[in-house]
Amino acid sequence: MRSSNPLLLTALVLAAFGCDDSTADGNTPPVFRFDAGDAGRLIADAEADAALPDEGAPPTDATPGGGDGGGDLDAGPTPRDQGPGPVIDGGPEVDAAPLDPVCEMLPERPPQQAIDLSPRCSERGGDVTVYDLRDERCPDFEQLPSRAPGREVELELIVTALLRNDFTAAEPEGGPYGSLFVFMGDTAPPAGLVRGARVRLTGQVIEFFTLTEFIPDRDGIEVLGMAEPPAPIYVEDPRRLADEGDLTEPLESVHVEVRNVRVDDTAPDCPMDFGMFVVSGGLRVDDVTEFAYEPNRRDVLRRLDGVLHYSFEHNKLFPLDDASIDAVDCGGIPDKCEESECPVEVDARESARLIISEIQSDPRGADDTREFVELYNPGPNPVDVTGWYVQSCAGNRADLAGTVPPRDYHVIAGSRNRDEAGGVRADGLMGDLFLPNEAGSVLVFDADGTLVDQVRYSNVAPWPERRPGESLELPAPAADNRDGAAWLAGEDEYGEGGFGTPGRPYQ
Repeated sequence: MRSSNPLLLTALVLAAFGCDDSTADGNTPPVFRFDAGDAGRLIADAEADAALPDEGAPPTDATPGGGDGGGDLDAGPTPRDQGPGPVIDGGPEVDAAPLDPVCEMLPERPPQQAIDLSPRCSERGGDVTVYDLRDERCPDFEQLPSRAPGREVELELIVTALLRNDFTAAEPEGGPYGSLFVFMGDTAPPAGLVRGARVRLTGQVIEFFTLTEFIPDRDGIEVLGMAEPPAPIYVEDPRRLADEGDLTEPLESVHVEVRNVRVDDTAPDCPMDFGMFVVSGGLRVDDVTEFAYEPNRRDVLRRLDGVLHYSFEHNKLFPLDDASIDAVDCGGIPDKCEESECPVEVDARESARLIISEIQSDPRGADDTREFVELYNPGPNPVDVTGWYVQSCAGNRADLAGTVPPRDYHVIAGSRNRDEAGGVRADGLMGDLFLPNEAGSVLVFDADGTLVDQVRYSNVAPWPERRPGESLELPAPAADNRDGAAWLAGEDEYGEGGFGTPGRPYQ
């Protein structure tokens, strides 16, 4: 029986969803992230062998020089549109002020000092620390659940950053594996919670979207006094903190610092806007702290510090405040970002011979084999879908074939092998179609190119909040599938791929 119990909706602070999902979060290839043990072992091996990384890979501490000090990293991607020279009130071009010399040649970055990645574990059975929770080399380390209830702990830490309601806190000694992200949700932090506050935290720890997250109990935050937060860890090569970087796991939620980097992209998620920009080495910077700096392409940041975070499939830096960014204006402008045209308007007429009734954009396991789209035939007659196709606004396409009986389903998935598809019995394949986790588009066309149905899904209210593995389900065939409030998050486990009802009849 299809799920009919609505979940609580949590509005995320995201920009409005555009039609072209070709560069939205989730549309990139899966990110390989080292777990705690792998990171330590790989770096230890590199130091032992004194070997250089493969071409194009982030250097480790064993790499002579630890980085390139501002060489090829800083060329950046080709600009989308750097625009004309400065114009005042629509008049003629005027001479720009002389640029700082750093705009032409980035200064050498300070050399990398060795980052101590050795374990800082408690004795087995002793008081649990953040190191024990995050570093799998510790004897009291346990694999954490992905949702509450988590592992119950009590910790005494120092607040290192305030991130709207949420915050990060670290062991007094700091260092790799020594910090936690504290999730407050809609609950305001208690009075006296400032950077440098020494706090006693009582609650539970989970591993949410691979981010180690502390959820405090009610009245589980006690401010004990003030202390000096651990100093930021300097990282010469920003690639080591970006997606696929070798330091992303040990330095998760840790206060870090980079120097002499250039702004390479101010619209990395075009046509959507998540408030991020990208600096040298592909490191994303997020405006969750609402700093005043407005990035322009080619700006040079002499210093950039913040806490390293992971969400929506990207590693990113959260600057602490305005003082975290020392920027030099190099005469650039923001990247121009215009929505690519979708084949149809969002309110285009549909034949509705089939309807999109379920979407799995974030399965458990491999996206390429376990994503699926379910189509439903609401009519009294069979529908021959040979020559029909399903595509995204970006043009990624899956071709259909066969006949859909009346009041029945046609499911396309990444694999026809039910085990590979995570328990889905597929009638066809996804082809080149892929589904961004958070926001995307599914359009169905018949053999004549006539629009049959379309859905522009999102993770912003009124669309339901979903956890990994939960599909989007339309609970009744007569529901308006253009309205996010009409959809529910899947609840019934259909297999290893997650929760939903692919191919299961309406009742």
